[in-house]
Amino acid sequence: MRTNILGVPVDAVTGQQAVERVRTALLSGNKPFFVVTPNPEFVVRAQKDREFMDVLNQADLSVPDGIGLLWAAKFQGQPLPERVTGADLTVDICRLAAELGKTVYLLGGDPGMAEKSAESLKASFPGLKIVGAERGGRFYSGQDGKWRLDDATRERLHRAKPDILLVGLVFGGQEKWLRQNLSRMPWLGLAMGVGGTFEFLGGKISRAPESMRKMGLEWLWRLFIQPCRWKRIFRATVVFPLLIFKAKFGYNK
Repeated sequence: MRTNILGVPVDAVTGQQAVERVRTALLSGNKPFFVVTPNPEFVVRAQKDREFMDVLNQADLSVPDGIGLLWAAKFQGQPLPERVTGADLTVDICRLAAELGKTVYLLGGDPGMAEKSAESLKASFPGLKIVGAERGGRFYSGQDGKWRLDDATRERLHRAKPDILLVGLVFGGQEKWLRQNLSRMPWLGLAMGVGGTFEFLGGKISRAPESMRKMGLEWLWRLFIQPCRWKRIFRATVVFPLLIFKAKFGYNK
């Protein structure tokens, strides 16, 4: 079942159910399984970015990565079972990859973070096959609005032919690029944008204490350790609730 939050579909799944959906997809081998991890900032951006909205609607699995989405869904009368973070799902996917013998490619993040994430994941899951871990070269939006990856990085990726591609590039751009290029990577079993997950796994940024995560205050932790993110946090904690209230009570004009 899916819940619609301001036009963005979100699957009503637990973390375990999301992992089982991924397992089924990887074992079926039918097509690249496209996973997105919307949070309030995704929803706010999608209101003005039609292409981004379309990409989110085309995903095979859309998990609620943001406590605000749980609040909004409950406010709409369609509650979601739990928050499923992109960081947690990334780890679960790598655990599953080790179990199933699937190969993984980590692309993006800050300098050195993909490589450190690979080391951490392989230490956690012996036997995990990571066939590529790199920041990559230039990632940019062309004059036609399409996102592009530099030729050298793209060639390395295509030579590796991973079963699973986890991309931590520009927010929004990573999802658009994946959706635009899935048909060019038929060997993929799964693709997912992971945002800043490599910074967590690589040890550059610490996640909020579990107690804060359970209370839905991870945004406050991020503001404390990364005050430069205040605009993004403002959109998630102020703009998003206002949009939900306006939609609920008919103030959309």
